[in-house]
Amino acid sequence: MLYDDFYWAILKIKQIKFNSAGPREKKMIFHVVLEKAEDGWIVAEVPALPGCVSQGKDDKEALENIKEAITAWLWAEDQKAVANLPKKTKRQPIVVAV
Repeated sequence: MLYDDFYWAILKIKQIKFNSAGPREKKMIFHVVLEKAEDGWIVAEVPALPGCVSQGKDDKEALENIKEAITAWLWAEDQKAVANLPKKTKRQPIVVAV
């Protein structure tokens, strides 16, 4: 791919949702900025998720790595939110898959 300063790529995160009919694919879509660094590596950043950054030797590797980074970022944010829930409550958090 050609680079000016940066370009936008749409990244689809595949997730599986189970129902009575069996598994079906569901996707979350994030915009990803790819930028070529001075050292030649491709840096991938997700503007919607502050601090969610990864890199790769080429576009393909950078996009594979940012998928893992997105999953880790979402998991970490969820863990922080759960840790900040009030300790004394009758309602327990429920886990849902999207």
